[in-house]
Amino acid sequence: MAGQSKEDRMSLLPDEILINILSRIPISDACRTGRLSRRWRNLWTQVCNVRFFDDYDDILVHNIAAEDGFFSFVDRVLSRCASSRIRRFWIQFKSRQEADFSAVNRWIQFAVDRSADDILLMQQAASHPIPIPEILLSHLTIEKLKLKSFAFGREDRAINWPFLRSLTLGSVNLSDKAVARLLQGCPTLETLELSHYGYFRELRIGSSRLKRLILESCFPLGLGCGYGPWLDIHAPHLRHLEIYGAADCRLLGASSLADVTLDCELKLYRVHDFLAGACHAKRLSLSPWFLEALSVLEFDKLSAVKFNCKELALHGHIMTYNITGIATFLLALPHLATFEVYLGSMTFFRAPLIFKAVDCYDSNSDLTIVPHNNMEELLREPCTEKDKEGCKDSSFDDLNSVRLNNLKEFKLFHSYWCCSDDRLDELSQLGELVLRRAPYLERLCLVAKKEWQCGQCSRNCGSELFSKLALHLNQCPKLSPDALIHISESNAHLS
Repeated sequence: MAGQSKEDRMSLLPDEILINILSRIPISDACRTGRLSRRWRNLWTQVCNVRFFDDYDDILVHNIAAEDGFFSFVDRVLSRCASSRIRRFWIQFKSRQEADFSAVNRWIQFAVDRSADDILLMQQAASHPIPIPEILLSHLTIEKLKLKSFAFGREDRAINWPFLRSLTLGSVNLSDKAVARLLQGCPTLETLELSHYGYFRELRIGSSRLKRLILESCFPLGLGCGYGPWLDIHAPHLRHLEIYGAADCRLLGASSLADVTLDCELKLYRVHDFLAGACHAKRLSLSPWFLEALSVLEFDKLSAVKFNCKELALHGHIMTYNITGIATFLLALPHLATFEVYLGSMTFFRAPLIFKAVDCYDSNSDLTIVPHNNMEELLREPCTEKDKEGCKDSSFDDLNSVRLNNLKEFKLFHSYWCCSDDRLDELSQLGELVLRRAPYLERLCLVAKKEWQCGQCSRNCGSELFSKLALHLNQCPKLSPDALIHISESNAHLS
């Protein structure tokens, strides 16, 4: 009835359920529930997940310890936490002075005493890395650890994380010996992520358990991309590799790779060797930068690499300056079964880089940039054995004789943010190449964004583009009589 207070049905739930709910939200929000009633006053102190984020504006808005600051607020909350077991302990903070280090050590002590198995400590905008205390280096029950702007200290410090499965380190400088000791102290490690790091020159992963490696902005010796030696990666059991940002590294003996994502920037003369190191991967995902880098690679050198790639995903725009390089690389993948292109998809580098002659120069490089066959030559009918008999200069590896004998599916996705008014010619050329070179092609799929309006032309230009492209390709000769050209729209995020 009107005028009667509504029943508080949530307060009727058992404490165990309410504590579980409070454990799923930031601790600053959980603390405020103590004002609801006497029943709620101390429930938040029993949470099993503790998450703090240093947002001073949020503290002011909610009037939480504004006078003491974030560090005092964390100390006060932790002093009231009564749970004997913490599963997840996350703190993202801004350390303003070295005096804050003692507070961070207290937080780590709290997490270790309560056997936290998932710890995240991220120091933002740090001027000084925080030394990792001994108690964390010997935290036996930890399974997942993320650290940013922390220092391991001496190379001989013992690390004992027998059950650690996932390790993420950001803004950490390590020597070769320190890296080796770190990996030795994590015998069950499955995922390793390194971001904005430097100084070590070798990453030797011998464990058969470590399957996933993620690198972002690696600078051997701390000198930056293109200077100094490679970072050599020895990883015979690695299955998944992702590299982002500026990278000076090469793969040695990565024979078990299944999935490689490259959204990084190298010196151009190193691109061929880098791709050769990833030749065992079954799936390759390349960013806009690599789409341009392919333009300097020669087919005879690419075809000499025994690529095992069965799935290729390209992210970026198909442009006049990269279409021939893409086509050349495509023809160098004899086992390719699925080819995907995500037009204009966002990646680490927001836009492709236009190469200049100076980008290719290095005193130790023998790279020479030669003109490729143009797309008109690539779109000719593939040479037959009879054609080659009459041509003294033709060889079995001649680019014009290559067919995509294993390609079954070509998918073209339109991203939600790029205007496509002037992309028909390049996409038509790429589609024609596939149709002319793939004798067993089954499907050519064009997927546009449904009910989408371009911010530049105020139309659904992706759908219009694919309609024109489908009409054009249906009129082109194709090597596979069973190839179907299918156009559709999707609400899913295309990336």
